[in-house]
Amino acid sequence: MVLRLPEYRSKELFQKYGIKTPSGTVITKDAYRAGTIDYDALPLPAAVKAQNLIGGRGKAGGIKLAADAQALRAEVAQLFEHGFSGNEVDTLLVEEQVDIAKEAYLSFSIDRRAGNFSLMASGSGGVEIESAAPSALRSAGISNLIGLQKFQASYVGKTLVQAGADPEAVRDVIARLYRVLKEEHALLAEINPLVVQKDGSLLAADAKVILDDNAVKAADKAASRKQATPLQQAGVELGVNMVELDGEIAVISNGAGEGMTTLDQIVQAGGALSLWIDLGGGALSAKPEVLDNFIERVMDTEPKVLLFTAFFQIGKCDLFAKSFREIYLKRKARAGAYLPQIILRLDGRNAAEAKKYAEGTTMLILDSSQEACEAAAQLSKGGA
Repeated sequence: MVLRLPEYRSKELFQKYGIKTPSGTVITKDAYRAGTIDYDALPLPAAVKAQNLIGGRGKAGGIKLAADAQALRAEVAQLFEHGFSGNEVDTLLVEEQVDIAKEAYLSFSIDRRAGNFSLMASGSGGVEIESAAPSALRSAGISNLIGLQKFQASYVGKTLVQAGADPEAVRDVIARLYRVLKEEHALLAEINPLVVQKDGSLLAADAKVILDDNAVKAADKAASRKQATPLQQAGVELGVNMVELDGEIAVISNGAGEGMTTLDQIVQAGGALSLWIDLGGGALSAKPEVLDNFIERVMDTEPKVLLFTAFFQIGKCDLFAKSFREIYLKRKARAGAYLPQIILRLDGRNAAEAKKYAEGTTMLILDSSQEACEAAAQLSKGGA
């Protein structure tokens, strides 16, 4: 089981380990309604950030900029009273606006296929990470036995240095983020964007931490799950790893390594991800109705394309193709139900038998990862 922390909680962990973040204050809807917010204590100019657990808050209207006190009050009222893109807001983080010379990316995440963690960095960050060329990304697998090595930090961190970051600052932030990962029992510790300032120093402008659910106190679980979307609740029930982005393609893979390969191929083909989901072995062995419910919640986020990619040696490709066909037919018959373009890249056991389940539908069932990713990118742009 996994638990994703809201941004302000993730930043509290970063601060605990000495990772610099913008100064800010958390305010709640209860305090707003009670009239107890001390606006004079809030930073200006400010970034007003909804603490909902969804990706793409900026594009969806969940992050507002305020240059003065009057604008700050107006943005706080707007978000608490009206929310954004259909999402109610219970908590806001009001931060100082930061001087950005360059946005970069840094993360530690679990690689289930390799059975270890992976360090990844890029000199492109924020929404640019989706369209960054594979050559702009550097990664290294971290051994569970010997841990992070200096040469790995230097190799992966070079892309940050090339973006203008001070080499010592790069080594320092990688080491501190690794401590967050290990000491807090995290499955993901991500900074996007990691701001490179004009003097070469680094600042975590955003933060995402996903914890091992077993390592979190019950009170922390309740606080975070209260803000979870239906998709995130279904993901917690299934025990998947999930990253929410701002593109048009939702990718579900049965391994982090396969997911990364798919990400690279989609970007090379000109596409961008809205969701990246690693099912892991536990999810694949879950009850069919639980997995089907999760897939439907993914469709409810309205990606233009849903790409399911898997290589099965034990599981059967035809069973998954049949399940997707049943979901497709059920949603097609339901008035008002959103139905994305579905692409199944299935290879391995019973792959040939799986293709019959595409008959009479618009689903594509392919056995080539490259072909599936190119089709996803093309269809996400309205191609045929």
